[in-house]
Amino acid sequence: MAEKHGKTAKVAIMRRRDGVVKILLLEHKARENTARQKNGRVYKEKPRWGFPGGQVEAGETLIQAIIRESEQEAGLNLTKEMFSKGWVINGQILKSQRDDGSETHQDNYFMIEVASTFEIGEISPDNEEIIRGEWFEPRDIPTPDDEVPFTRKQLRGLADLFRLESVQYFVEESREILRTIEKRFYKFLY
Repeated sequence: MAEKHGKTAKVAIMRRRDGVVKILLLEHKARENTARQKNGRVYKEKPRWGFPGGQVEAGETLIQAIIRESEQEAGLNLTKEMFSKGWVINGQILKSQRDDGSETHQDNYFMIEVASTFEIGEISPDNEEIIRGEWFEPRDIPTPDDEVPFTRKQLRGLADLFRLESVQYFVEESREILRTIEKRFYKFLY
């Protein structure tokens, strides 16, 4: 089993088709026998939407982890070239740190725009982590209150990505997308 380092790498994948920008989210299964504690209360984990990517293994770069995890989880055919100049937006990694008392965890977020013909791979019914993938317009991204939610932390990461100056240059619609995200998800972002 691969050694875990408390570091994840995830990617927000955008696709522009017929003038409409959509973001790819994967529906993650609830892990069995998993409960989280918050404010002294125990919560059973539920299915949730999230970005492709996952745990970084020993000796792996962040981009290698994203490519490996995305292929394993959803059959996504990402390449290093998609993260090179011209594809990666700002080449910037957003890091959020939290200390749960035992270790510090680091989440690293990237954003890329893929060709309009880019599709989700076939997700096997016996996949242990992912139920399905779906393209969402920013105004349709599930809220943390929905039955299958998109988490607050990931909403903040997505909003932060769209605030980057180079994203606003790269994606003409980014200001409108950010306004949509902030208006729809204000109570979850702040």
